[in-house]
Amino acid sequence: MNQQIQAIDYEQLKKQEVSKANKVYAFKQVSREDLFNNLQDLRHIVLLDLRPSQVFYSCHIRGSFCVDYADNNESSLLQYFDDVDKKATENETKYKSKPIRRAFLIDTNANQYNENNKETKLALDCIKKFGGFDKVSYLKQGIESFIEKYPFLCLNFHERDQESDEKAKKPAEENKVNSEGKPILSPYETKLLYSMSRFPTEITEGKIFLGSMYNANNRKQMQDLGIKSVIEFIDYKDQPIPEYKTTHFTYKNIPIDNETAPFVDFDEICTYIDDLLKDEAKSPVLLCCKDGDTISPCFAIAYQMWHKGSNLTFASALVYQKRGTVDANKPLYTVLTTWQPQSADTRGRKMVGGLNK
Repeated sequence: MNQQIQAIDYEQLKKQEVSKANKVYAFKQVSREDLFNNLQDLRHIVLLDLRPSQVFYSCHIRGSFCVDYADNNESSLLQYFDDVDKKATENETKYKSKPIRRAFLIDTNANQYNENNKETKLALDCIKKFGGFDKVSYLKQGIESFIEKYPFLCLNFHERDQESDEKAKKPAEENKVNSEGKPILSPYETKLLYSMSRFPTEITEGKIFLGSMYNANNRKQMQDLGIKSVIEFIDYKDQPIPEYKTTHFTYKNIPIDNETAPFVDFDEICTYIDDLLKDEAKSPVLLCCKDGDTISPCFAIAYQMWHKGSNLTFASALVYQKRGTVDANKPLYTVLTTWQPQSADTRGRKMVGGLNK
């Protein structure tokens, strides 16, 4: 009697293997600068704060989830994962971006990663059960160090509750509106909105930032990050350059578009960047273009090649990893593929092309 051969369901096998893979993670320590950059990606990221709820309530990174609130119950934590995942899927569909799922464990400097902690176990169990995460990391220096450097990305629920109580006590007509009839934001609401905005990417710690025209036009962001110099790769054509940029920062405008890109002198611009970084009164430096993802990243890559002697592949990987949304200008990047940075012996200090005017 012939036995019937059962067809193999390859899709089901694939799902099983993916499920197994999701149960094992290689944890990676990340610096506060790495976490800051990941927060600017504005795609999928879950932040799991392992501290006691009362400490979390007083100060936490915006958008984070206090695992202690779950009270050892998986449902609320899995719901948080699901909410973040749905928003990420919407953004990925809208902007046609590559799906990526990341989780960060956050604790104090003393308890930065303790596998025996019940909150840590709950977080890891839920990460494995939900599945699909590309990276699972924990903050190396502890949240105290992050708060110290990036306080503008941290919130205090006590301030929120106090404002809410005060607003509830006022008659409705006393809650002010602007000229468009929209409610005027309270200090906490303003801080929350600001913390959710996209800041420049920190390419080199405390020295080089990479951003967009929006970042260069946001004086509060520039002040909070301590940026002192701006190099803007934008062609304003007949429009005047905003005066505050030239009066409040060491400012250089280098107009570049697809037509002028092949004629750029990378050595000259890298030398100028280096001069700024050597002067504490002019560092850190913001490199920016209109969107922050096309032209300025090419110069961040070029500076890594020029200053560190990195090859194009390594320099590109570093900038792409930190920025996350780079779509390098093709003519500029093509020039980089054949560009040979001047050696330390031949660079000199001669500035050409009117860059130091």
